[in-house]
Amino acid sequence: MTDLLATADRTPDDPDRAQPATTATTRTPTAAALAGASLGVATVLAGLFGGFFLTYSASVQLGLAEVDDLTYVRTFQAINATIRNPAFAVMFFGCVPAIVLAWVLNRRTDRRAAVALAVGAMLCAAVVVITFVFNVPLNDELAGWVDPTAAEASVARAEFETVWNRWNLARTILSVAGASAVAVAAVSARRGDAARRS
Repeated sequence: MTDLLATADRTPDDPDRAQPATTATTRTPTAAALAGASLGVATVLAGLFGGFFLTYSASVQLGLAEVDDLTYVRTFQAINATIRNPAFAVMFFGCVPAIVLAWVLNRRTDRRAAVALAVGAMLCAAVVVITFVFNVPLNDELAGWVDPTAAEASVARAEFETVWNRWNLARTILSVAGASAVAVAAVSARRGDAARRS
């Protein structure tokens, strides 16, 4: 008790006066703004990422299941030929780097958010891997059927549809889970900021 009172009585000029410890969670206003902005961008891109696959599974995939073989093959070929556009590229290729950047800028200030971001990055990265290892090769095989007849379209669809849908379901589950993890990180970081300001 005596030591505590002595510490409190020291003047600002006292070189031995106790100073607040600098911790890893201390951030400058600029660093805090960058961390928050990175988390916001990651949340938006992850939401678009998961939403893209969920929407495809819940609408396009179901609609294609109802059409004839020739229409199915031609429509899927058209989708694959036009999907490589700037909007898709930003969402698909920007998602994981954005989450990693958010993790780098937030990992020392909110451990819970850092863990959620790490999980989200791994889940979304798994979607990218599945896409290039399984779905893209199947798309390329389907593209090889040039002006197919109805009989050829039936064969092409039989070799493609079930396997492609199975991997797309995996992508949908993983991407939605990844987006959810990033959302958890955003909420956790927001609560942490509020607690530090109070």
